[in-house]
Amino acid sequence: MIELCCIKMLGYSAESFSVTQARAVELSVQAGVSSSHPAFIAVLKGSGEAVKGPLLRRRVPTAEEDSVGPVEAVKDPLLQLISLQKASGCWEMDGALAEVFGKTEEEVVKQTPAQVEKGVWATVLALIWLHGFKMDAQVEWRFVALKAVMWIRNQKGKHPILSRNH
Repeated sequence: MIELCCIKMLGYSAESFSVTQARAVELSVQAGVSSSHPAFIAVLKGSGEAVKGPLLRRRVPTAEEDSVGPVEAVKDPLLQLISLQKASGCWEMDGALAEVFGKTEEEVVKQTPAQVEKGVWATVLALIWLHGFKMDAQVEWRFVALKAVMWIRNQKGKHPILSRNH
């Protein structure tokens, strides 16, 4: 069962997953987020508007450093992946996601199992990528992954392959 595999990949037992899920709901209530899919997004302090565009890691020079020329933005695949996650918790199969994986969209799409919907597959691949390439940064993406697993759980009735017991 994909759901159980994803929960186990995150290092949870079914019981601890429920506790963590309850904690995520508690945090969303404390933050004033009212949604069945809690999301924390960056907001501009002055206007209260959501920050738009891809997340980039920038090196900002300190007073001790000599700044020669403009500071260049560095693309961070983890930040790119996080910025591509939808508010519901899923990822869409597109070129930007394939780029994070170092593949073309065509290469990723042709590997999609016939009985699995593209959004489910994209979300499973994103979780696998996080666990395979960014375990050292798990503290940064743990709730992103938890949200994705919750989204996959909610797909069970919509996709027969997720409802099977293996």
